Amino acid sequence: MARFDPRLVQYDPTQTQQFYEQLTARMRETPGVLNAGLTQNPPLGLDAFDRVDFVPEGFDMPRDRAMFSSMMDEVDEGYFATMGISIVRGRAFLGTDDADAPRVAIVNDRFAEHYWPGADPVGKRIRIGGAAGVPVEIVGVAQTVKYVETSEKSTEFMYMPLGQHPVARMVLLLRTSGDPVALVQPVKDVVHALEPNLPVSEMRTYEELYRYSTVEGPRFAIELIGTMGVVAFILSIAGLYGLVAYNVSRRTHEIGIRMAVGARPSDVLRLVMSKGLTLVAIGTIIGLALGLAVEKLIDSMLFNVGGVDLVAYAVVVPSMFLATLLAAYVPARRASLIEPTEALRYE
Repeated sequence: MARFDPRLVQYDPTQTQQFYEQLTARMRETPGVLNAGLTQNPPLGLDAFDRVDFVPEGFDMPRDRAMFSSMMDEVDEGYFATMGISIVRGRAFLGTDDADAPRVAIVNDRFAEHYWPGADPVGKRIRIGGAAGVPVEIVGVAQTVKYVETSEKSTEFMYMPLGQHPVARMVLLLRTSGDPVALVQPVKDVVHALEPNLPVSEMRTYEELYRYSTVEGPRFAIELIGTMGVVAFILSIAGLYGLVAYNVSRRTHEIGIRMAVGARPSDVLRLVMSKGLTLVAIGTIIGLALGLAVEKLIDSMLFNVGGVDLVAYAVVVPSMFLATLLAAYVPARRASLIEPTEALRYE
């Protein structure tokens, strides 16, 4: 796949349409290319899909709704064959579905089941933008696929023909019988022949896009969150150490008096550690409460993430408790070694 934006070379809408027509026609003639298609955003792509407001004709609208909304994409007549998305009813787009033809659209089977349950959606009409909007005829029903992420549930989706809804920034999709990387240079050659100054961006295989969407992207997010957690952990230990050490420095005179009247180093250690342990206990309780609340929130927002991870709590909480305990122990140990004579002279 490769992305283009002819506006970068000052193409007007007519020139842009001609460029895409010539590009797909030449690529279909290229050896090794089985199909070629255009889309504004491929499934599992990195850009958000546009949305379209509509009213299905003959649908009993709820009283609190004036219209519905659905994700949508602009595609050409070669898109479905290139992507391997089946048309389960009706037809795919044709080259004749242009600006002079009646407005048409294709919906996925989830869309059709929602708005026309038990009926043939082919031939049904919707109005774009509201009850008084432009009428659009449904000419086909496409297989429901994963559009945004692999874990999503069945999603309603609508396709509009590129000939009736021209878009400047498009993605060329090529299905090949061999190594997709072998088509990189032929694509560049065809584009250079049509417009030498037009850049080609985001050229990649669909495998790379899929891997980034399902593996590398989530892995980067996990690594980022993990790094932030480590930084927060270090800052919390440093903060606790600094707070206890500062408390010891403020109480040096008091500690000297206690030791002068008979307090043992273990008593001083226990006194200072109790302050640190109190802070650790309060932080642990608050952290556990917030952690459980956030985990439940994430469970409600994401699909199939499981329940409460008891192993994580059993490992992380004691580890953090021991680390913060050590952070409090160092200044406490130092306080227990204070000489009474030096502490009594301390100001």
